Amino acid sequence: EKIREKDRAERGLQRVDYKPEGGLVGVAKGSESRGFAIYPVNYLKLVFPNSAVDYSRVGGALRCFEVTGQAEPLSFVVHAFERLSEVKVKVSDLHFGINTIPTGMVVIRRVICNDQRWGWGWTRRYGLCPDYLSFTNDSTDIEAGTSCQFWLTVNIPEDAAPGLYGGEVSVSSEEKSSYQAPLSVEVLPVRLLENKVGHLVYHSPFYRDYHRSRVSVLRDMESHGLTPMFFPKGQLTRTQAGDVTIQLDGFEQELQAFRNVYPQAKMIFITVSDFSLVWLKLNGPKPTFEHQFPQYEQTYGRI
Repeated sequence: EKIREKDRAERGLQRVDYKPEGGLVGVAKGSESRGFAIYPVNYLKLVFPNSAVDYSRVGGALRCFEVTGQAEPLSFVVHAFERLSEVKVKVSDLHFGINTIPTGMVVIRRVICNDQRWGWGWTRRYGLCPDYLSFTNDSTDIEAGTSCQFWLTVNIPEDAAPGLYGGEVSVSSEEKSSYQAPLSVEVLPVRLLENKVGHLVYHSPFYRDYHRSRVSVLRDMESHGLTPMFFPKGQLTRTQAGDVTIQLDGFEQELQAFRNVYPQAKMIFITVSDFSLVWLKLNGPKPTFEHQFPQYEQTYGRI
C-alpha cells in the first residue's frame, strides 16, 4: 500500500470520493429499527458505498422475466444504518403451482468496489468504484451508513413451465434477524429460435495469466455461449537475406485446448495486431510461420 500511494503521489493522482445523488426525504417505516434497508435497482445502475438510499424503492419486490433455457440478472441494495457483520444472502426455491425453479439455479454474487480512475487512463482523479462480481457467495461486513449491492442471476431450466414463480430473498446478519424480500420470476411462454450467430469476446484466455487454469476460463466462456479470439504470441526475426519468420510459441497447445473445450467449433478467430511490424516494415517476401496453417495463410496473404 505504501508503494502504491507513493506511485500515485509521484504521478499527481487525486483521490475523489463519489458525490451521491440527493436521496428522497423520509425513511421507509421499519427500516431503521431493522438496522438496514433493502431495495431493488437496475443491474446496470452504478451503486457506490456512499450512494443515497432510494427510499421510493425500499421494500419493493425483486422481479424479472425471462424465457426457458436463458439466464436473467437482477440486483438489489442493502443499506446499513448501523454496522452489520457477517451479512448473508440466501434465495428460496421459486414455485409456480407444482412447478419449481430450485434455489441452486439462482447464483448470488456481491458487487466488489475498488479504487479506480473516474475516467480514462489519463485522468488524475480516482476513487472507490464498482469493479467486479465476487466469485463466491461469502458473507460480508457492511459499515454503518454505506450500501452494498448484490447481484442475482436466475437460470431458467429448459423444461420450466410458463408462469409467475414466487419465492423470497433472505438477508441476515449477526446483529439483526433475517428479513425476507419477495422475489418473483415470470417465465414467458416463448421459445427462442436457434442462435446461429457466433458471439465473440475480445479476449484470449492464453494472452495473459488471468486465471491459474486457462482451460477453466475457456469452459466459462463456452458455458456463456462465447467464443474467444486468439492473440498468438509471436517472435519476429529477419534474416540477412531479408526474409521474415514468425515463430508462434505455444500456439499449437492453445489450439488443442480450444479444440478440447469447443469440439464442435467450425472456425477460430485470430487477431494479428501484434504483427503490425510485419505490415509496416516488410519489403520482401511474405512472412512464413513455423507451423503452416493453410486457411490462415490464405487470409493473411490477402492482407
